[in-house]
Amino acid sequence: MVNRSRAILSALTAVEAGLVLLLVVAAGRMVLRDGHPTAESAAAVKTRTTDPGQDANAADLAPLQSFAVLWQRDLQQPPIPPAPAPAVAEPAKPPPPLPRLLGTFLVDTRARAHLVGQAGKPRMVGPGDVLDAYVVMAIEPGRVQLKNADRVAWIEVTPPRGKPQGGP
Repeated sequence: MVNRSRAILSALTAVEAGLVLLLVVAAGRMVLRDGHPTAESAAAVKTRTTDPGQDANAADLAPLQSFAVLWQRDLQQPPIPPAPAPAVAEPAKPPPPLPRLLGTFLVDTRARAHLVGQAGKPRMVGPGDVLDAYVVMAIEPGRVQLKNADRVAWIEVTPPRGKPQGGP
C-alpha cells in the first residue's frame, strides 16, 4: 500500500499537486462552515445551541468590535471629517466716549454732577445714575468716577473756553 501511494504521488505533476491541495483546503472550509461538530470548539457549539438568534460569527468577531467603526464607515466619504471652521470673533465695540463734566456740587447733602452725554444735552446725575452706558460710581469736588462694562474712569471738570485764566 505504501509503495502504491508513493507511485501515485510521483506520477502527479506540481500543478496537479496544487489542485489536490486546493481541493482539500476547500473541503475543510466547507466542513467548518457547515458547522460540523468536530471542527468547532466546545464553547462555540454551546453558544450556538443555547442562543439560536446569535450569529455564528459573532463570537469570532467579539475582539474586533472596537474596530467596527473602520469597516462600517462609508468609503465614499473623506477619511477624516473636516475640522469645524474657527469661530470668527466679532471685533469688540469701543466703549462710548466719556461724558463731559461741567461741574459738581451738593444739593441737600447729596453730591450731584452736571454732565453732557453723547446726545449733547446737559443732565444732572447722582451716584448710581446711568448716562451713555456709564454708571456714576462716585462724585467728588471737581471730578466724577464712571464705570462701564470694560473700564472705570475718573473725569474732571473741563476748564471753560474763552479768556485765559490769571489775566485781566
